[in-house]
Amino acid sequence: ETMTATHGTYGSTSAWYFNGSNMIKWNADSRFTSSGDYTLCAFAYHTSNDRDLLWSSYTGSSMVGGASFNWCSDPNGNYHNNPPGANYQGNWYNLNAWYFHTVRYTASSGTMEFFVDGYASAVSTTTPNFDIVGHYGDTAIGARNDGIEQYTGYISAAWWYDAPLTNAEISTIYDTHKG
Repeated sequence: ETMTATHGTYGSTSAWYFNGSNMIKWNADSRFTSSGDYTLCAFAYHTSNDRDLLWSSYTGSSMVGGASFNWCSDPNGNYHNNPPGANYQGNWYNLNAWYFHTVRYTASSGTMEFFVDGYASAVSTTTPNFDIVGHYGDTAIGARNDGIEQYTGYISAAWWYDAPLTNAEISTIYDTHKG
């Protein structure tokens, strides 16, 4: 499935609008096999406090390697990583404003770290299922990859790295693209 930019900008970048019934999805492809480490980044503008998904590779017969992953926002500006179902408290965003969100998982230390606008904001030692080497499956931005828990708001740019980027690399992405 494909989607084109429909409204809004962050800096000079056009943004995809998610209305709670659409998503960007790509089918399982072994070129996206997990090494066990990852960094996910997105400029997002939340317009709803519903529980909704930024990234997902969660369910379905396309899963290879037995792993699944959701990175979603819960009401009141919290993040939720599923599985294992850990909530990360702390007003990560306010509605109707642009934020640069990053989650980094480093397998060797077992840490998941959250960044907002290029700066580290929280660290968790909760191990996500998506750290399994060899995983890949249908993946989506803006909803769970089976179409449930859909995002309402804008995403202007998104990156997926199969490595734990350094703090400096994350800050550079933010500084380069913040407009």
